[in-house]
Parts: sequence; structure tokens; C-alpha cells
Amino acid sequence: MAATTGTKRLVAALEDAHALETRTIEALTSLAESAPDAKLRDVLEQHRDETAEIRSRLEAALVTLGHGTSMRKERQAVLTAALKGFAGSLRDDASPHNLKDWYVTEHSELATFAILSRAADRLGYRDIAQLSRDATTLHRNAAEAAAGWFDYLVELMVDAP
Repeated sequence: MAATTGTKRLVAALEDAHALETRTIEALTSLAESAPDAKLRDVLEQHRDETAEIRSRLEAALVTLGHGTSMRKERQAVLTAALKGFAGSLRDDASPHNLKDWYVTEHSELATFAILSRAADRLGYRDIAQLSRDATTLHRNAAEAAAGWFDYLVELMVDAP
């Protein structure tokens, strides 16, 4: 059976989401390594592990649709994360910027999975829609956690020598 245009686009969106999660895992690893606070490091590492689970579920969804991950998108995601991590390590005030980057990344993931869940629902892929809703919940909680660290971010910004 030939895939419809909608299904092809859903596959491309799943590949994009998978690559985004790959980039996010790399970024969370870097953020955790540079976190000056042990509690923040634990939060980042826990979210990294949860994000890895979502990435695994995305891989399984792609396999179910007869596809795999996009090697081009994966390489691009890893390269982007590595360059961003390197650039972040050069900042004198890396921690405030890193927390901001985490918050922004979570909102990018929220948008990605909100669209993906709606498309999967319309196309009748209930399992993929549920996966996307689960990812949306996970990343909404992470965005709230990131926002919870904003007072700490402000302290780092204003108290820095």
C-alpha cells in the first residue's frame, strides 16, 4: 500500500522530532555537566533520561511506519548540539544563558509535539498521537521546571563579578 502525502509528511515530522530529541539529549548532557548546582544537575539528568525514552518511542513509531531515523537529520542535530555546547563553554556567564537555552528548547519541543499529535490524530495514528501527547506533557513539565530556576538565573546574572 502506497503511503499518502499526509503519512509521508508525518514520517518527516517524526524524523524531525527524533532529531530534535537527539539534539536536546546532547544539550541536556552539556547543561548538566556545566550546572553549578547539584539539584539543577539532577533535574537536567532526569529530563535527559526521560527525553531519551521519548526518542526511543519515536524510533519505534518510525519502524512501525516502515521507516528509520534520518541519518542526515541526526548528524545535523548532533553537530548543532556540539557546536552550541562548545560556544556555550566559551561564555563567561554560561549558566544564565544555558538556563535560558533550556527553557527555549523545551518550548520548541512543545510546539513540535503539539503539531505532531494533531497530525497523527487526523491521520488515524492513535499510538503516535498518544506518544506525542506524552512528550508534550513531559516537555511542558520541563519548561515549568526551567522557569522555576529563573530566580537562580537572575542571581547568577546580577551577582556575577
